[in-house]
Amino acid sequence: MNNNSNYVLVGEIRRFPYNFVPEGFLPCNGMSLDVSKYQMLCGLISSRYGGDGVNIFNLPNLNKDLADDDPKYYIAYDGNWPVRTE
Repeated sequence: MNNNSNYVLVGEIRRFPYNFVPEGFLPCNGMSLDVSKYQMLCGLISSRYGGDGVNIFNLPNLNKDLADDDPKYYIAYDGNWPVRTE
């Protein structure tokens, strides 16, 4: 997933019209995740959307008001680490 043609940053949110979760992404449905399995993503969003940020953290819930056939939001848990440039 870390090639130039498919450049994705950890924590990046994209909207996809698929009926499946794209590789390297998780649905933005507010679910709780284990920090030890998704350390990079937790490092970015911590407990901003719920959880304790130590054992579990929650994803944002951006899909709650969308119709079933609307494109859904997904957050990247795999990819390049965002780097600040000035």
